Amino acid sequence: GYFSMAMHIYDAQDIDSNDVLQFAVRADNSVSCETLNGIFPGLSSLKYKDPNTSAWTCVELANNNFEPPHGDTWHSDIIYIPVFPAPAPSIPIQATSSIPIQAASSIPIPDASSTPTTSVSIWAKTFAFEKINLLMVVAMSLVSMIIGTLQDFIKWHFADKATWLPWVVRGATIGILALVLNMILLYLWCKKR
Repeated sequence: GYFSMAMHIYDAQDIDSNDVLQFAVRADNSVSCETLNGIFPGLSSLKYKDPNTSAWTCVELANNNFEPPHGDTWHSDIIYIPVFPAPAPSIPIQATSSIPIQAASSIPIPDASSTPTTSVSIWAKTFAFEKINLLMVVAMSLVSMIIGTLQDFIKWHFADKATWLPWVVRGATIGILALVLNMILLYLWCKKR
């Protein structure tokens, strides 16, 4: 169980902070580290200024519980401050290259007024490939359009029939046929190039 004795813990590393929280302690006068970690994520310890020596002292942690530092009791006039682990030091990494880098030889660029330029079409600037076979693109589009029309015709023809199986089978067959024909056309086009 818990009882009403309060332990003061600052809500900041700053001792001059006015945000003081009060925690009820357990019957054995301990305070759960898990409870404090829920409020102060990453908390590693608690510290307080010992009234006898004026030195900063850490609260003992046993069985994942903070134990009272003075004779099994917490003092309400002592303020306990959360301690967090120090961040890992950053180590500057210096890049060392084992491969010597040599400057490339410069190529002189001729003056535009003295050199005739060839006209480059927008088509050549837009597409990365050198040449496109428009006949292949038109053929693939035409095959897809014809097969799509056949599928629509089959669906329309069998829409009023009692069974749906024939138009589904035929539609799927025509779809597969379209895929195969397009793949054959693509293969022939790639082989030609």
